[in-house]
Amino acid sequence: DISAAKAAGQRYKLIAEASPAGGSVEAMRLPLDDPLASVGGATNAITLETDLLGAVTLIGAGAGRAETGSAILSDLLAIKRRGSA
Repeated sequence: DISAAKAAGQRYKLIAEASPAGGSVEAMRLPLDDPLASVGGATNAITLETDLLGAVTLIGAGAGRAETGSAILSDLLAIKRRGSA
């Protein structure tokens, strides 16, 4: 599978998806020009699907699993609070 993805100009990445309806984590084949395809090592990334801008990807240095999860949750809650004001 990995060789086939490479031959097709793709890369497998472990992707977590979340929506109001639920979420999932799975290995997905991404094209090499997808911003998430180049993320590696201790780097974090998130792609937000927006109504006005389309897909927006943020990539930066990771601080660790717990710290990153806490920061993302905090940011999403702040966005929600601002949107419902």
